[in-house]
Amino acid sequence: TLKSNEAIFAEPDAESQYIAIEKGNGGYTFTYQVEGGEPTADATIVEASEDENLITLKPKARGDVKVIVTDQKGSEEVIAVKVNPYKLKASVETVSIGGFKASTEFSIVKGNGEYVLQALSEADQELMDVIVLDEGTYKVTAKKLGATNLVITDQAGEKLTLPVSVNPVAADIGGDRYFYMDVKNLNHRIPELGLQHLSQVTYEIIFYPNDTRGLQTFMGLEGNLLLRSEEGRDTNPHFQIAFKANGLSNPYLLSEQVVYSDRKDANAKKPGKWYHVALVYDGTQPNIMEAYKLYINGVPEKLTGKEDYSNKAPNSSMDLTIMNADNYFMIGRANNNDYRNGLIRVYQARIWKTARTEQEIKENLCELKSGYNTDDLVGYWIFSDGIEKSEYEDLSGHEMNAKVGDHNGAKPSTIAADRYKSVECPHSY
Repeated sequence: TLKSNEAIFAEPDAESQYIAIEKGNGGYTFTYQVEGGEPTADATIVEASEDENLITLKPKARGDVKVIVTDQKGSEEVIAVKVNPYKLKASVETVSIGGFKASTEFSIVKGNGEYVLQALSEADQELMDVIVLDEGTYKVTAKKLGATNLVITDQAGEKLTLPVSVNPVAADIGGDRYFYMDVKNLNHRIPELGLQHLSQVTYEIIFYPNDTRGLQTFMGLEGNLLLRSEEGRDTNPHFQIAFKANGLSNPYLLSEQVVYSDRKDANAKKPGKWYHVALVYDGTQPNIMEAYKLYINGVPEKLTGKEDYSNKAPNSSMDLTIMNADNYFMIGRANNNDYRNGLIRVYQARIWKTARTEQEIKENLCELKSGYNTDDLVGYWIFSDGIEKSEYEDLSGHEMNAKVGDHNGAKPSTIAADRYKSVECPHSY
């Protein structure tokens, strides 16, 4: 007589189970009977042994089997054993990819063989490519940002649902890289854009300051219209708009708030924040204070001038092809000067030939688009590829791609794959 006549195992790698023999005649032997077959001594699904009237059952493979226990006098007892299949398990709990051109690999580390990847929907095919490298090993390459699930089954009917997310990242230009765009060439190719006589312009940039430094450049044209940090202040600088106005010497406007960063000075405002900053110029306004607006994370910022500009008229138009020293529109550099390099991570940037309103800025604050259905967009870049790159596509359709330069003068240079960082936009203050 046995204390129990059944045993169920969660999987073939489960711990052994034990059944006590309450009454018997010793000299126990074991045979195994799989459904539809004759008893055999082959222990394929479970292996049984006995010591001092305690039966040990050790699972070996999934399946159902009857273990026939026979003592030396021929008395028999049957133990019904069920070994469940492996639960499918992958080398990762989620497939997380940083950047919409990056890739990653994962494999099935536990399962029952003959793995089948469920066919991708049309939407999933737009999000990613999946290649089977080997039995149970997969390579996922991102195509755009988003999230979905991969479903994998095996011959035992087990199913694994694996979440997949393609996440935004930003290129860390870190003071030794920058982006340059050939706006002069764009004007030559598409003169109907009217880039030399713009009465309105908007810059937008999403970035994170790793550090602060006086005059570090965020975006724009040296000597024309430039968004940068305050001159002469390395710690806790304000945002500064440097612009061009007839009759004024090096005019600028300062933000009320200072730039937070990861700077290690004891009195530095930290940690850094993800900023969406929009600089708006409108040459149709009656004075400079009305002509220039700054929005930080969608909120209008109070500006203070180098001097009183309330009675000073702005230039009625600007030429987007004019800049000092650089010959390019730049992100993270100005005036052909290494000291002016941006100590930042850059996610997105846009140039518009219109004065974007507060509502328009808020609506598109952190939005990702493959393009905008508008003639007002001059250039649009998302620095979120996640792979080594020397050039980033202009999503405005104007083919003014952003190329990578470095402080050693290399053009183009590259952003290495390990220089991308995760993005939080909008920032949770």
